Amino acid sequence: MSLLETGKGTVKVLPVSEIVFHEWPVETPMIVGYKAKWDKKSFEYTHTSRRFNPSDVRLDVLQSTALKCWKVFKLNGYARVDIRISESNEVYVLEVNANPCISPDSGFVAALAEAGHNTTYLVQSLIDAAKKNYE
Repeated sequence: MSLLETGKGTVKVLPVSEIVFHEWPVETPMIVGYKAKWDKKSFEYTHTSRRFNPSDVRLDVLQSTALKCWKVFKLNGYARVDIRISESNEVYVLEVNANPCISPDSGFVAALAEAGHNTTYLVQSLIDAAKKNYE
């Protein structure tokens, strides 16, 4: 889950994204590693895709969990919280990333675009949040 602070002191939860593993071999762990992210010719890259706001999960629970992480870890600016949901619908936080990748093909920027924003909006939000946090 990608989170972005606004200059108004609020935190915007960007659309929830899920990685879908297509025709993934049973013996292969469903992990988005180097090949899935960067090697465009690999099986891992061509057999994973991202979908937003999946209807089969409790988005409100995921958003609430991400916002709790924001508060507990005293984050600011932007962050990403990696969450997994078990088959019994238990929520697990795997990672809280206070400095996630914001390259043009990153998951954070994809969530930003899904929310209808561009990287100019991201940079301006970060500047506004920094001004507010350090006044």
